[in-house]
Amino acid sequence: MDLAELKKIFQDLAEYNIIIAFKGAISQSILVELGEVVKTKTSFSNKMRDVFAIFIEMSQNVLRYSSEREQSAETPVGNGMIFVTDHGSHYQVSSGNLIANSEIAPTTELLKLINSKSRDELKTMYNEKRKSEPPPGKKGPGLGLIDIARRSDKALNFDFTPIDRGALFILSASINKE
Repeated sequence: MDLAELKKIFQDLAEYNIIIAFKGAISQSILVELGEVVKTKTSFSNKMRDVFAIFIEMSQNVLRYSSEREQSAETPVGNGMIFVTDHGSHYQVSSGNLIANSEIAPTTELLKLINSKSRDELKTMYNEKRKSEPPPGKKGPGLGLIDIARRSDKALNFDFTPIDRGALFILSASINKE
């Protein structure tokens, strides 16, 4: 990457009011450090608690479910990216990671179901999932996406872009400042 490309990236980060941008292997220790950056870069109001919680959930999704894995000092971890952006009236938390093509349909189905639910329905869904066992082959009962939706002020935005090793899964949540 030459200096002009680096300058363009720097300008884009400033233009889009990026509070934090990270791409790489997300281990538990990196997650803790990035979480501290999010806390110190923002005023910690009730809304910022939602931003922080969504940031943690999305980072954990990358750590646990990215199909692009890397060995860290701790354990194998997922590679991906995470952003927190200040849009003036709202914050946006976004993540991206590779997933297997076989995960696109079930993840799409789940996200569409989550987006169709009211806040009360999401709360019920969350409480029911908390009491259940993880589905076979999963690392948890699937609370993360539901919790992200519960804390978001808009429907979750998501996209899958096919690439040679699967698909790039992008997830984005918006949190109003007021």
